[in-house]
Amino acid sequence: MGILEKVKETTQHVAADLREGAAHMAADLKKGAAQLQSKVEQVQLRRKADEHAKDIGYLVVRERTQGAQVREEIDRLVQAIVDLERQIEEARAREEAQGEAGPEATAATPAPATTGPAATSEA
Repeated sequence: MGILEKVKETTQHVAADLREGAAHMAADLKKGAAQLQSKVEQVQLRRKADEHAKDIGYLVVRERTQGAQVREEIDRLVQAIVDLERQIEEARAREEAQGEAGPEATAATPAPATTGPAATSEA
């Protein structure tokens, strides 16, 4: 085996190792991006739930100080918080499943629909 053949063989091995390393890095980046997206989603949902809880507090104060009838609005906000908590838990479960399954599952797992009373309610 000549020197050129050895250089060619070594170059092919290095190129194969580089491709494999790049594939692993791409997979890790996809996994990291999916985890970051899940965390952002959870923070956004948590902020909505916190805002609804704050609104419930203001409604209770209005009810107690002004005698306002706010029971239906409080019930609606409580249900919205329950829905948001469920969505947060689902996002956490998806994140954990993606972490266990690897980056291949990241692309196959659809994002949750943010429709319904929790997503459309304004306080």
